[in-house]
Amino acid sequence: MKKKILTTIGGTFLTAASYLMFWPVPIDAKAWHAPTSEGYAGVFEPNNALTQMQTLSMGEFHGPEDIATDGEFLYASTDEAKIIRINPVTNDIKVIADLGGEPLGIEFGNERELLVANTHLGLMSVTLDGKVTTLADEIDGEPILFVDDVDVAPNGVIYFTDASTRFSPQAVGIDGATLEVMEHGRSGRVLSYDPVTQKTALVHSSLSFPNGIAVAGDGNSILVAETGEYLVKRIWIDGPQKGESQNIIENLPGFPDNINNGPNGTFFVGLVDPRSAFLDEYSTKPWLRKLALRILKFLPSTKKSSYGLVFQMDIEGNVLQTWHDPEASFDKTSGALAFGDDRIFFTSPYGPAIGQLKFPTSTD
Repeated sequence: MKKKILTTIGGTFLTAASYLMFWPVPIDAKAWHAPTSEGYAGVFEPNNALTQMQTLSMGEFHGPEDIATDGEFLYASTDEAKIIRINPVTNDIKVIADLGGEPLGIEFGNERELLVANTHLGLMSVTLDGKVTTLADEIDGEPILFVDDVDVAPNGVIYFTDASTRFSPQAVGIDGATLEVMEHGRSGRVLSYDPVTQKTALVHSSLSFPNGIAVAGDGNSILVAETGEYLVKRIWIDGPQKGESQNIIENLPGFPDNINNGPNGTFFVGLVDPRSAFLDEYSTKPWLRKLALRILKFLPSTKKSSYGLVFQMDIEGNVLQTWHDPEASFDKTSGALAFGDDRIFFTSPYGPAIGQLKFPTSTD
């Protein structure tokens, strides 16, 4: 009997070991060298600025991943796949369109239409009276899997991020963002759509989950949040440096999400989550990341540690101001938008409201 029990235990152990080492997983993890995290220090020294903010209700909706403004109203993408208009004075709310899918980034185009990065369905245009048009959902006959954020250049060309060419947002029971970042295969890219020719083109490839995007004021370059590598990249799309790229701020203390244009040629960047100690420690050990993915689905769901942080920087990557929420009372800060010259609004893909502060603000 004892021998039988030992044989059973041994067989179970071998089965478990074989599963952990050899069971197929959807990622083909790649080795890379994560920079040593400096944490919330230096220009990112903690403050409590975000804890002082008030909120703007979204009514029955939630999850404002991103917002845009026409100078009078705010327009938000919501987790319910709606585009809503909010009066920031009266807090009245109106549904502009029901898109389906999962609208993320949103920006006004040059024709006063809303451009929406609908991660499941493609790049869309929404008029203020609710007409919805899909502009781009494929390139060279292949579907675009993960549209994330969008902005438009002065000449009307639209630039948007395709966060992963390997994984869709609904991939195999684990969200595509997690798979793309764990794999670190740099399959993401930046695409452009020309409304005149109605053509979609590749602008830049080999990016690790490119997320937020913003066109610089002169139209010569774009800034892209490369979430999987904790950095913001500048890519020249016109002028003598066309085709070149440069990392303008690196080794961020969290995963960068949205980038929005701010006043005087500045930009607001949201860090949606703190750095992952696991991903950093095992960046050079892809087999361990694959092993972790095998056991991930068996682990109980737990709330991840969070930390709210949005910062303002110039086009060279110099940090000008930061807004922190160490307790993450406004969880998952995805970005910010200046409204007029006296307010700044903050977004969260999981929040029930939009945050607001006076702007410029003091973080003392």
